[in-house]
Amino acid sequence: MNFTDAVPGGSALNHRGRLAAALGVLCAGWLAALAAGAWMRARAPQSLQQQVLAVASQLRVPGEQDTITAAASTDAVAQHMRYEIQQGLLAGRSPREIVAQMEAEYGPDVYAAPRFSGWGALAWTAPVAGLAVLLGAMGWTVARRTAPTRDRPGEGSDSARDARPGPDTVPVVHEAAPPDAADAAASRVARRLRGFL
Repeated sequence: MNFTDAVPGGSALNHRGRLAAALGVLCAGWLAALAAGAWMRARAPQSLQQQVLAVASQLRVPGEQDTITAAASTDAVAQHMRYEIQQGLLAGRSPREIVAQMEAEYGPDVYAAPRFSGWGALAWTAPVAGLAVLLGAMGWTVARRTAPTRDRPGEGSDSARDARPGPDTVPVVHEAAPPDAADAAASRVARRLRGFL
C-alpha cells in the first residue's frame, strides 16, 4: 500500500504534483533554449551588413508615425542612418557609441524600444513582474487546493473529514443528545428570552 493511497485524495495530489513538476521542467527547458540561442547569435561572427542591420534595428526613423525600424524602412532618412552606421563601424566605433551619436543627432525618440531607464524601465519590468505575480498566485492556489486538510485546534479528526466529504470518506454518525439534556437546554434558552421581553 502506497502512502498516497492511504490519504484521501492522495492520488490526485501526486498526479497534480507530477504535472506541476513536468510543467516547470518544460518552462525551464524553453527558457534555457532561448538563452542558448541568444548567446549563440551574439557569439557568431557577423558581416558588416549584418552589423549595420543589427544596430539599425535598435533605431526608428524620426518623424515616421509607424514603428518601423531604420533597418526595415526604405525612407531616405533611414538609408542615411544606415550609411552613418556603416561609416561608424568601418571607423572602428562600437555599436553603443554609434547609437549614442544617433541619439545626439535625432533626439531620444530615435530608439525603437524603450530604454531601460525612467519610464522605459517600467515598460520592461512590468510584464515580467506581472508574470511573476500571476505564476505565484497560480502556485499558491494549486498548493492550497491540493494540501491535505488539517484539524483545527479543539476539533476532532471526524469534524475535519465531515467538512469536506469525498468519495473515500465515510460519514460519521453523531449520537443524539439525551432527551433530558435537550429539554434542559431549551428551557434555559426560553427563560433567557423571557427575561429580554
